[in-house]
Amino acid sequence: MLEFTATSDGMSTIGEFRSGAFGDAPAIGSGIDLGGASLTVNLTDPTALEALILVDVDEIIGRFEDVTVQGLGDRDAAVVINYKSDIVSLQLSSGTGQVSVSEIGTPDVIDRGNSEIRNRLEMAAE
Repeated sequence: MLEFTATSDGMSTIGEFRSGAFGDAPAIGSGIDLGGASLTVNLTDPTALEALILVDVDEIIGRFEDVTVQGLGDRDAAVVINYKSDIVSLQLSSGTGQVSVSEIGTPDVIDRGNSEIRNRLEMAAE
């Protein structure tokens, strides 16, 4: 299960970061297997109608089993899994509290140079 909670300060993102202690070395490859996980996003704290990045990694595989967005009120939410750019985002718009999930590309898209990350994700899922 992945759960995100928005606050007036924003929302944390799952992704890479560098502390700077070792410069740019070593190069780190990141990946996530959505593997049938449940996604819950809590928007009960007021949030603007701007896109929120939930996950930003080098390689994404799998799909969410189900998606819940709490606190929508008069907004709609679209969870977009972009297998080409390996980003999961939440896009908000005026609406009636509907939630949709869409995909750009397919889970089998392998980014150039990320086949080793994908292989490790698939091995871990077995």
